Amino acid sequence: MPLGDSITAGVGSSTGAGYRAPLYDDLKRAAKSVDFVGSLRTGAMPDGDNEGHPGWRIDQIAKAADCSVPAQRPNVVTLHAGTNDLNQNHDVKAAPARLGSLIDQVLDDDPEATVLVADLVPATKPGLQPLIDAYNAQLPSVVGGFRDRGKHVALLDMSAVTTADLAQPAHPNDTGYRKMADVFLDGIAQAAADGWLEDPRSGTGKGCGSADDDGSKAGPGWEAIGVIAPGMNTCTGRTDLVEINGDGRADYVKVGDDGSVCAAFNTPGADLLHPHWVNPTPGRGLFPPMGPAGFGAGVRFADVTGDGRDEYLYVSPEGAVTAWLNDGRQGDDDQLPYFGRNLGVIAPGVRGATREQIRFADINGDRRADFLRVTETGAVDAYVNTPDSDGTIHWKEWLNWAGGVQGGSRDKLRLADVNGDRKDDYLIVGSTGAVHAYINNGGGGAGSFIKELYFVNETGYPGDKTTFRDVDGDGKADYVVIYDGGAIRAWHNRGGNTG
Repeated sequence: MPLGDSITAGVGSSTGAGYRAPLYDDLKRAAKSVDFVGSLRTGAMPDGDNEGHPGWRIDQIAKAADCSVPAQRPNVVTLHAGTNDLNQNHDVKAAPARLGSLIDQVLDDDPEATVLVADLVPATKPGLQPLIDAYNAQLPSVVGGFRDRGKHVALLDMSAVTTADLAQPAHPNDTGYRKMADVFLDGIAQAAADGWLEDPRSGTGKGCGSADDDGSKAGPGWEAIGVIAPGMNTCTGRTDLVEINGDGRADYVKVGDDGSVCAAFNTPGADLLHPHWVNPTPGRGLFPPMGPAGFGAGVRFADVTGDGRDEYLYVSPEGAVTAWLNDGRQGDDDQLPYFGRNLGVIAPGVRGATREQIRFADINGDRRADFLRVTETGAVDAYVNTPDSDGTIHWKEWLNWAGGVQGGSRDKLRLADVNGDRKDDYLIVGSTGAVHAYINNGGGGAGSFIKELYFVNETGYPGDKTTFRDVDGDGKADYVVIYDGGAIRAWHNRGGNTG
């Protein structure tokens, strides 16, 4: 069982499998039988099962392991964890002790297992390496305690991986992952020579909330899919899922600090729920750099023309909106594919409303995104997208379309169509992923909203990374978690938890 964080998942590698792919190949040549296990299935490799969770801290990894280890009963666990604790400044001094608790938990659930603990690979993110050095310095005493008790736990030295082997500030490239695979292979060989490796015991199944489990912590209205995108190595920037090519399946984009856009189209993979990501413009992005550093913070995507394709929008700090038309064709200069024509300022903004207050959503089901002003408490004034005969957009004021709800706020608000009626609904996401839905039955003064508490049960995933996008093209927005590094996890919307 490969267990850990995004480095276990393989973020930064060309295969999306990291060290797992070369380690699997090496083990297939050296062992009679090899079976990688875990509740996730990611990466371009013959056996992609793993327990690598991008963005997760040790305590979060422990929750997943508490399900998957007793379910799978692996005889070897390769563990790399702790980088996110340090990067998120999460009780840094206690991080080595938390790793020790995780190892203890694994051995309690699977006493015959051999646990091979990697020290953390280096990082170039400012301020992170000193924390990694201090953390790694504590690991010999953590692991030594298990060895003193006769447990099959070994610490593996990953110092062969250097900053020259990084694809991203905290993730190795293929060379770095190859070096990690070599160290893990040597560790497994030494464990075998020491007589540590025992035959795996029978487990209980895939584990709770896994990609193959019809149920999930999100509730019966949601099917856990797992990680649907491991990240994009060729571009950096803010990650989102938006509708570029009009097929109804949200596409993967990264928006650079300068407003440039890279994309991968969401095309059906082995099934509709597991996308195959295709670069539509090899060698260049969908949109070139548009401005100085910071321009990308104002970039949004929304379908303001009603043709099923999202336009590229720039919202100024004062809330004015400039749009570039997405006509689905490459621009005449061969440099602006899909977003070829500047429509100019389509909305001058609302007096007193800043960029942070502006949202776009289709509140009346006409397929055209409307302009919304959201207060700090989550109340919404709408300006309905009403085109005239020549297509010029006029905005019809609808004050107090949503009055806000108890416990709501602008930061917690998401707007998405979760019931498939084409009207975006009002959703409040809690800090640990639970969602209360207020189904759009017409809005304030026109049918109001239908309350569905715990439309998504608490998942344990961070609310600030949680949103809704239609991944499979069925017209209902799915529950997704978008990590800072670009990986995306999803739950298929079966209709949500109701009643």
